[in-house]
Amino acid sequence: MPQFFEGMGDVVERLDEPSQAYLTAPRIRYSVEAAMARGATTYVNGLGGDHLLHGLPVWDHALFRRRPLLALRRVRTTRMLDDRPLIPVLRELLDSESYRTWLRRTVREARRVREVKSDLRMEWDQPVALPRRLSRDAAAALPARLGEPAASAEPLGADRALHAEPAMVRDGGRIIRGTQQYAATLGMPFEAPFFDDRVVEACFAVRHEERDSPMEFKPLIKAAMRGLLPDEFLRRGSKMGGSVQAARGLRDHWPTLLELCEQSPLTTRGVIDFGALATGESPQHMGTRDAFLDATVNCAVFARNQPAGDRRHDREEPAHGPAAA
Repeated sequence: MPQFFEGMGDVVERLDEPSQAYLTAPRIRYSVEAAMARGATTYVNGLGGDHLLHGLPVWDHALFRRRPLLALRRVRTTRMLDDRPLIPVLRELLDSESYRTWLRRTVREARRVREVKSDLRMEWDQPVALPRRLSRDAAAALPARLGEPAASAEPLGADRALHAEPAMVRDGGRIIRGTQQYAATLGMPFEAPFFDDRVVEACFAVRHEERDSPMEFKPLIKAAMRGLLPDEFLRRGSKMGGSVQAARGLRDHWPTLLELCEQSPLTTRGVIDFGALATGESPQHMGTRDAFLDATVNCAVFARNQPAGDRRHDREEPAHGPAAA
């Protein structure tokens, strides 16, 4: 199977938008072609399982307003497992900032950083943050551009938990849209049944405190599959991530990624500072993996794959405000 970041120069398909599907396209191609060679007519994947079945700390923010003692027990367990200080956790639990106020504040306070918090804790969502490679002009223009929708933004639900869940499903649905578009060019349906409307509704019908526990890994799907899968499989307590493979792939394919970004409209239109990317974000200098690198690569491939007529502004003055890079 191709490494992470391998084959980005060969992905020429056009998708609706910059998508994580670009970064995974070579691996999807390998998997789909292997399945087709064995006579498969549909490829079923597990994308969406984490979105629906893995609990969010923000659930306890909402649960605290309804069942405070239960919420405190859950928060205490999560805090001990994550080794987080008590005071910041209590501050998040008691915070009552509205969605619109929170969003406007995070836009106003956005700074260029290497990485963002990987967990959603008990805030409304991930705070707005900017990649360090973003050009000075683009970084200066973004707060005003993002402030316009933030001034009238409404949450997707009545509390933080009811906002976070559909937000995550929407985000996952956008990734699925891209992967299905790409797989369609290979002649194979690429289905994610976890994102089927009825499956989403069934999961969301279960109370938060009964759907997931800090002490157990995805108990809802275990209960659903009991008797259908071996018991030892259902005792699994965690899952592997792709961090090691991603670090190895980044090291091996960094020159190709660098060339891709240098030739991209992201650079020619002044959205990113290529010098900052080339010197500060190389595998030798990175230390921890840059959380924004995937999005930069996906945006670069998306921009490169547009027809020439759609990229007629590449040689004009730098544009201001593209947030996706």
